[in-house]
Amino acid sequence: MDFLKKQFRVLIWLLIWLTMLPVTAAAQEVMLRGMQKEQSRQQARIFMDLSGPVRPEVVVSGQRVDVMLAGTEVAAGFRQLPEDESLIRTLLISRREGLMVSFLFRRPPTDARVRYDSGQGQVQLHVDWSERGRGQRLAIVDQTTGFSQAGADGATVTKSTGSPYSEDWRRFFKEWETPFSFELAPRFSLPSMPLVQLPAGVDDKALPPALNEARAEADAGDWAKARQSAATLLDKPLEGAVREAFLVFYAEALLRDGRPKAAGATLRRFVENYPDSAQRLRARYLAGYCHAVNGDPYLGLYEVEQALSQIETDDFLLPRLLLLRGELLLAQGKYDQAHETLSSFNLSGTTDALRRLGYACSLSGLERNKEAAEIFAEMEEQYGPLRDPNALEHFARALYRGGAYLKAEEAYARLAQLISGHPDEGLAYFAQVQAALRRDDIEGARRLLDRILVAFPESRGGQRAAVRQIDLAVLDGGEKVLAWAVMDYGHHAENLSERALREEARFKQALALYLNRDHRRCVTVLEDFVRNHFSGDLRPHAEALLGEILPGVIEDMIADEDYLQALVMVERHRRILLDRRISWDFLERLAGAYGDMALLQRASRVYLFMLDNNRVPGRERGLYLPLVRILFLSGQHGLAVEYARQYAREYPEGEDRASVLLFEARALMELNRREQAADLLSATGRPASPELDLWAGRLCFEVNRYEDAASALMRLAPELDLEDDAGDLLLLAESLLRSNRPGEALPYFQQLVAVEETADQALYRIGQIMQQQGRKEQALNLFQRLVDEANSEQWQKMAREMLELMSLSL
Repeated sequence: MDFLKKQFRVLIWLLIWLTMLPVTAAAQEVMLRGMQKEQSRQQARIFMDLSGPVRPEVVVSGQRVDVMLAGTEVAAGFRQLPEDESLIRTLLISRREGLMVSFLFRRPPTDARVRYDSGQGQVQLHVDWSERGRGQRLAIVDQTTGFSQAGADGATVTKSTGSPYSEDWRRFFKEWETPFSFELAPRFSLPSMPLVQLPAGVDDKALPPALNEARAEADAGDWAKARQSAATLLDKPLEGAVREAFLVFYAEALLRDGRPKAAGATLRRFVENYPDSAQRLRARYLAGYCHAVNGDPYLGLYEVEQALSQIETDDFLLPRLLLLRGELLLAQGKYDQAHETLSSFNLSGTTDALRRLGYACSLSGLERNKEAAEIFAEMEEQYGPLRDPNALEHFARALYRGGAYLKAEEAYARLAQLISGHPDEGLAYFAQVQAALRRDDIEGARRLLDRILVAFPESRGGQRAAVRQIDLAVLDGGEKVLAWAVMDYGHHAENLSERALREEARFKQALALYLNRDHRRCVTVLEDFVRNHFSGDLRPHAEALLGEILPGVIEDMIADEDYLQALVMVERHRRILLDRRISWDFLERLAGAYGDMALLQRASRVYLFMLDNNRVPGRERGLYLPLVRILFLSGQHGLAVEYARQYAREYPEGEDRASVLLFEARALMELNRREQAADLLSATGRPASPELDLWAGRLCFEVNRYEDAASALMRLAPELDLEDDAGDLLLLAESLLRSNRPGEALPYFQQLVAVEETADQALYRIGQIMQQQGRKEQALNLFQRLVDEANSEQWQKMAREMLELMSLSL
C-alpha cells in the first residue's frame, strides 16, 4: 500500500510538472521597449512602446487583463510597471505566437479596450471601472457548474447547463460565429459656425489688413487662403484680447485646412497661456476635435467635458460640443452614454443629420437593431447611400442582428467597396458570407469564400474564410472528411493570428475528433484547450463536451484496470462531473486516497460533492466524520462547524457524534469563538467521552468557567494518573478551589505535593485552604516551608507576602 501511495504521488506531481513546462518563443522582430501608466479614479491608460506595428488582442478574466502582442519580444533593460493603487503586478509571458502582457488589477474592470497607435508607435490599453464592476467574478472561480439530480438507483447525476449544442454538436459548425469588429477610423464632425468674434469696440480698420483679409476668406469658406493670410501675422505685435481671438482663429484655420496636429499644438499652448480668455470655450472645443482626429478620443473627451462644465445654455457652441461628445463616446464604445447625449439636443437644418447618424450608431451599438436600421434607411432615402464606413458598418450590423440577412449582405458588399484597399476589406466580404449562410445561400457563400481566400488570404477575413470553408466540408462530408478536418483545424489553431479564432479552430478540432469517435484523443485536445483558453467564450462548450465523453473514457480506464490514470483524470476534471452516473464507491476511494496523500482540500471537495449530491437516504451518514476532520485539518474551520452541526441535526444518536462534536469545538476555538466552544463541550446531554471531558475542562478553565471545568474534570478524575496527568489534576484542583469548593480541592493538592513540577503551587494552595479553615499554625508552617525550600521564585515570593500579612493579623 505504501508503495502504491508513493507511486501515486510521483505520478500526480509528474503530470503537474509536465503541464508547467515553459514554451520557448522563436526569435521575433518587434520589441516591447517601455511602458507607462496614467491613472484616474475610474480609468487607467497603459502605453506600451514598440519598435514596430502589431495587432493587439485583449482578454478580460476577472481582475486580470491579458494583452496578446503577436510576434513580439521583450527588449533588454525593459522595466515593468510598479505596484500602485490600482495595479497589483504585471507579468510578461513569452509564447510561441508572441508575448502576453498580463495585468492583475485590484478590482475587476468593467471594460478594457486595446488599440495600436501607429503615430506614436504604441499599443494603448484603456481600462475602465464603474459601479457596474462590483460583484464581477474574481480572477479564480472554483465551483461546479450545472445542477444535480438523482438517478433511478440513487446514483448522482449532474446535468450540464453549459452548451445549447449538446443535443447536436454538428450544429456548432453551422451556427457558431466568433465575434469580430472592424478597425475603421471613427468619424468626428466639425460643423460650420460663426467666425471668432473680435473684442467689442475694436475697429476693423485698426486691425492689420491681413487679418481682415483672412476673416473674409474664412467667411467665404476658403480656409486654405485664410490660413495663409493669418500665418503672416504670427510675428506681428497683436496684443490682449485681439491676439487671443487671432490665435483661436488661426488654429481653426489650420484645423479646417486639414492640419490637425499643428492646430492641436497651437490650441494646447493657448489653453495653457490664456486659461481665463473669452475664447477659452471655443479653444477647448477645437482642441477636443484635434485630439479626436489625432487618435486620442479620451483626451478629446476631457477637453469637451471641461468646456461643457463652463458653458451657458444659450451658447451656440453647446449643441456642437454635445455632438462631439456623443461621437467621442461612440469611438470609445460607450453606446449607452452616447445615446443619452445624442438624444438630448438638436442641431439646426441639415446639420442635424450628423446627430441623427451618431444616434443611429448608438442604437446599433446597444443592439436596438430595428430602430437603428429604420433611421439609417430613412437617412439613405433622404441623403443617398452612406459614405461613412463606420456608419455603414453599424447599419449592416443592425440589419444582420435584426435578421434582415439579404439587406445585410448587400450592406456589407457596399462596405467592402467603400473601404477598398483597407486591411478590413476582406473582413467585410466575410461578413457578407455570414449573411449569405444565414439565408442558406450555400453556393453564393462558397463563391465568396473562394474569392476571399484568393484575394485576401492573410487578412482577418481570409483567416475566417479558411475556417468557414472547413466547416462547410464537415457539414457535407463523412468520416474521411472528419479525419482531414482534424488536421486542418489543428493547423489553423496553431497558426491563425487572432486568439479568439485560434480558440474556435481548436475546439472544432476536438469536435471533429468526437464526431469521429476518437474520444481519448478528443479529451487530450479539450484538456489543452481548457488550459490555454480558460477565459475564452468557448470554455463552457468545451466543458460540456468533456462532461459528455469523460464518463465513457474513465470507465474504459477502470475496465482496463488503469486505476491511477482514471484517478488522475477525475482529479483533473473534478468540476466537470456533468451528465454522468458517478460510482459512489469510486468517489469514496478517491477521497480516501487524497486524504492519505495529505491532499486535504481535494479530499474535502470530493466528500462535499458526495454529501451534496447523494440521493440515497442514510448513505452519507459515514461521510461526516472524515469530512469534518479533513475540513478542520485543512483550515476550513467555518465549514467544519457547519457540517458538524448538520450531522448533529440529522443524526443526534449517530455513532460518530462525540468525535464530530470535538472537531466542531476545536474549529470554534480556531475561529476565536471560545465561549461557544465551551458551551458546546459543557452542554447537558452531550455524548459521554473522556476526550470531550478533557477538552471541556481545559477550555472552560481557560475562559474562567470554573464550575464547568470542575464538573468535566471530576468525571475524568478516576482515569487521571498522578505521574502522567499532573497538569490536568492541577486544573481540577484549581477549578474546585475557584468554584469555592476548597474541601474537595484539598485532597488533589495534597497528592500534587509529591510531583516536583506542581509541588510549590500545591503547597501554597494547601496553605490558603488551611488559613480559610482557621488552621493558621499549619498555614504558617506551609508558607514558611515554601520560603525556605521552594524551587519557584514566584511561589516563594507569594508565600513570603502571605507570612507578612498573617503576622499583621496576629
